[in-house]
Amino acid sequence: MACEVKYKGQTLNFQEFAEQLHNGLLDEFIAQGVIKNVPTIKSIQDAIQEQSAARVLSRQQGEAGKAGGVGEGMGQGKQGKEAPKASKEEVISPEATVALDEETEALVSGLAAERRAKGKYTADGVTYTRNEKGQGVLSEQGGEVRFTSEPGGGGVVVPFRYKLVEAETVQPSHTGGIRNPNFFIPEAQPKNRNDQASLQAEDSFATNPRFGELGEDNTAYKGAPVVNDRGEVIQGNNRAAGLKSGYKSNNPKYKQDLANNAEKFGFTKEQVEGMKNPMLVREVVVNDQKAIELGNYDVKDLETAGKRRIDPIALAARLPLSAKESLATLS
Repeated sequence: MACEVKYKGQTLNFQEFAEQLHNGLLDEFIAQGVIKNVPTIKSIQDAIQEQSAARVLSRQQGEAGKAGGVGEGMGQGKQGKEAPKASKEEVISPEATVALDEETEALVSGLAAERRAKGKYTADGVTYTRNEKGQGVLSEQGGEVRFTSEPGGGGVVVPFRYKLVEAETVQPSHTGGIRNPNFFIPEAQPKNRNDQASLQAEDSFATNPRFGELGEDNTAYKGAPVVNDRGEVIQGNNRAAGLKSGYKSNNPKYKQDLANNAEKFGFTKEQVEGMKNPMLVREVVVNDQKAIELGNYDVKDLETAGKRRIDPIALAARLPLSAKESLATLS
């Protein structure tokens, strides 16, 4: 559907419209209904989350059909309607990807730091407030989680404690390929996660939560997601987002496995069963700067003996616009 722009009794062409936006009239245009049929980041996010849930439901129903045939009511949504299906290739349009790239550029260039300083912000008419500290039940058990390795056993290792939290309070950087607006440390995960590998990994934890990959591990790249004391995910975004999606699709497997293994992590089965949508996490107490550093490591940092290989694509994604412009002027 074409974008319609009418202002003070006249229709603006694209150039005139763009000039008005530069003059700061976007919010006024939206409030007065001057701009119609213009998708916002939030509307794109809502659509992606619906499609992600549809993919999870479709896959669960397909697996159930393979296991024992489709029973009465399977494959049907509410009120007998067929559950929607979405192709992964259609999840995010090129236009939406451009919008996400621009958003990421703004966030890593200082916008995210401004939002953290205030503890909240408003976008598309919605106010987002950062998680409070201290939510959930902290265990006496814990250990150390490794982010990097170096010769002789060195590297980046951080103490952690296990924690039981409600899944809704956990904030991964992305959900269904869209940046989570409640994630206040986006510099920790600057890449856009709308690639097929990320989407498939997230879906796999939603439909088939393999508890062996969601509990104990001495590295940050397997095991329970690593979070800060606000429940913001530092490592394990696909794991956390997948588990949240699984709960939305009423998949009981993860909660059952967690209850059966609760004592390993310093909890009781009753504690797990008494929660609505429990999630096991590894909490590290670090400031935002350290959390951002830890979030920018990846599994390759365990494989390079302390000599990090430079990924030019990842490096470019982390550079603010001012740095890119400076590099472009070098001869």
